[in-house]
Amino acid sequence: MSGLTLTDGGLLVPEGSLEASVSRALQQHDRDLRLVPQDSARFGRRVYRVIRSNGPDRPPDFVCWWADEYGAPLPLSFSLVDYVQLHDRNTVGRPKDADELDREFRAQKRKDYLRDAEAIVHDHADRVDGKKQQVLPRSRSLYLARQRARAKQPKEFWS
Repeated sequence: MSGLTLTDGGLLVPEGSLEASVSRALQQHDRDLRLVPQDSARFGRRVYRVIRSNGPDRPPDFVCWWADEYGAPLPLSFSLVDYVQLHDRNTVGRPKDADELDREFRAQKRKDYLRDAEAIVHDHADRVDGKKQQVLPRSRSLYLARQRARAKQPKEFWS
């Protein structure tokens, strides 16, 4: 199984073809980005770095090394391209992280709540101020209670 890489979807692809397509995707994002694969005896596998070329007369700038939070190299995938795009300072519409999206969502919900509450207060302002009163409909039980009370009262002789 040498020279083959297992993708996240469970597909075996030749290692060189994935490197070429990830390299193309990086260059589509920024033409100066280069994918640098290196065989590592320490990790027993290939490790990947991304560099930005500064031309023939200056050394390249290191962009990132494709590894997890503990420093262990990750297998090559298009997540590397997403990672580079996420951390690119020149990208205007860079994706927002979950905390930022959550803050915006909560702010929007709060704004909607305040707008709706203000509309309710505006609709019922004259009732709250006492300028307008709404007569509640009388219930059937109130009608029957009054009938019983009238029946118990003695009838006047002259009526």
